[in-house]
Amino acid sequence: MVSHTEIENLFITNIKNLTSRGDQRTGLCPFHEDHNSSFSVNISKGLWICFTCGLSGDSFEFAKRVQIDPVPYSKNGHTGSKMNYSTQWTESRENGHNAVAQPIELDDVNKKLAFDCHKYLIENYSELDPPSSWSIEVVKKLFVGYCAKRKRFTFPHLNEAGKIINLKFHKSVSGETPYSIEGYGKCRLYPLNLFKNHNSDEILIFCEGEKDCVSLISQGYNAVTSSTGAGSIPKDLSPLLKFKHIKILLDNDEAGKNGSIKLFNRLIQQFPIMKVEVVSWPDRFPNKFDITDFFTNKDLVNFEDILSDVRDFQSPVDDHKTNSRTSLQIIDKRMDFWGIIMDSREKPIEMIEGILPVESIMGIVSNPGVGKTILAMNLAIHLSAGKPWFGHDIVKPRRVLYLLAEGGFWSLKSRLRMMSEYEILPPKESFFPIPVRPYDLLNDDDLLLFSSLINECDPDVIVLDTFIKCHTADENDNGAMQRVLDIVRSTITGNGRSAIICHHLSKSGQSRGATSIEGELDTLIKLESVIKQNHSIKVKFDKIRHGENIRSMNLLLNPETLIFESTDEPVSDRYKIFMDYFKDGKGHKKKDIVKQLQIDIVKGESTCYDLFKTFEEYIYEENGVWYKK
Repeated sequence: MVSHTEIENLFITNIKNLTSRGDQRTGLCPFHEDHNSSFSVNISKGLWICFTCGLSGDSFEFAKRVQIDPVPYSKNGHTGSKMNYSTQWTESRENGHNAVAQPIELDDVNKKLAFDCHKYLIENYSELDPPSSWSIEVVKKLFVGYCAKRKRFTFPHLNEAGKIINLKFHKSVSGETPYSIEGYGKCRLYPLNLFKNHNSDEILIFCEGEKDCVSLISQGYNAVTSSTGAGSIPKDLSPLLKFKHIKILLDNDEAGKNGSIKLFNRLIQQFPIMKVEVVSWPDRFPNKFDITDFFTNKDLVNFEDILSDVRDFQSPVDDHKTNSRTSLQIIDKRMDFWGIIMDSREKPIEMIEGILPVESIMGIVSNPGVGKTILAMNLAIHLSAGKPWFGHDIVKPRRVLYLLAEGGFWSLKSRLRMMSEYEILPPKESFFPIPVRPYDLLNDDDLLLFSSLINECDPDVIVLDTFIKCHTADENDNGAMQRVLDIVRSTITGNGRSAIICHHLSKSGQSRGATSIEGELDTLIKLESVIKQNHSIKVKFDKIRHGENIRSMNLLLNPETLIFESTDEPVSDRYKIFMDYFKDGKGHKKKDIVKQLQIDIVKGESTCYDLFKTFEEYIYEENGVWYKK
């Protein structure tokens, strides 16, 4: 493991115009053409972020990106602990929020197959009749081949070092679908081995499929494609950073049109200063018409005329920092009126049925001491476990980052330990309760660390407890509060994430401070103390944007177990789990029910027998078998 000085030298030698302020350094980002010192790094922590291109990570990730051996810069001597990279540097996260390292080289048998197919194509070039738009020089550079056995063209996928990492077989003459050695689902940019030769000042054309890519490069254009079709986007788009202008031209069909919009949205989100345009095929061109079709037809218009026919998809360029420290982002697709109302995509599954949509902000507010933190933790645990919450379905487990800025470590430990004895337990690597000191999202340094933490944990939901502890602005200033909430909205609620903020009530019973706080929330849950002595609480759903009204819940908080139980009809998560065993009139023996409870709520045998007794009034026994009343 390297020293603090060596980590400092790593950044000093690779970042231009570096200025210092304590442990914090700012300079020009080495990963894109930067003129505004948008790169920020905390030397003592080894964490960095670029506020323009959006890349971030630790010293391990930085060393890897500047092509220096990253292993000495790791936290454990083997891998980057912050970013959780494997020793083989394979794909680190399924969902793609983190950067992706280069995959390992293809085995010798399949490398030989790639070269054999290439040799066969070159030796039989005229007989095999490849597209006339291909030049044999480009075919040789890309090792394009032909498999005689399968009657398919083959496209080796090479990394930037020129090593073969996959071999793709094109669609067959008989119409069989494409496939590859490493699996057709592995989506990567193609051809990476030629990127070093592309002129970054010229337009890069993002096309659909290796065939069109070979055609474009043969005609003298910079070209790139995704290896798995129009609707797919590689996780790692960092090789595109060198280009200033990208034009998207996919096939002339519905998949191509939808894929263009999806790709456009991803590019402008990840590279805000890059110019991105979507090219439209003329209406007279037939369905499924592609770039190779164009270049093999001599009677068509000039290709430059095609490239000039772009839709109104101009990239939002903003060289000035906004109040929220983020560049302008386009939410989802850019569409016209009819495109929006005719959109056929299914709405994303809600985090919590009827309460917490995807990419929304929920507020949990109450007076001090009522129980909002306990309720927020209870909710977070159920989200991470994918278990129902007071009758509201949670379809699948979600990764939750819980930032507790009140009470400190020992308070958090005490609460979690009590809850762990009686509450549903979250799965490993899905619930991250982290005690933090008060921080300021309006401060660049704090925002850097905040973003790095998100990058590290890769959560679906982030809980800020409490709201007053994550900023230093005047709580009664509408403009200031709006800026803070804009940062929450832009930093957290993109890429499928949602936020939950805990906040205090004013004496009037409203959310304390500026009206913009409540106005920005999509869901507002208010807790009111009914009988303080027995910890009776009313939970009111004051606001659910674009959702149905939900009646209030009356709960009892057990201070010894930190468990909430409903005093209305039994709608707790445990009641639902228990009664689901008796669906369709099925009966079960008591011991079998207890065993299943142990699995479903992850509790001991005695706890599950106690739970059986709790709900015994809703079932009856007949010949040793229990049934629902």
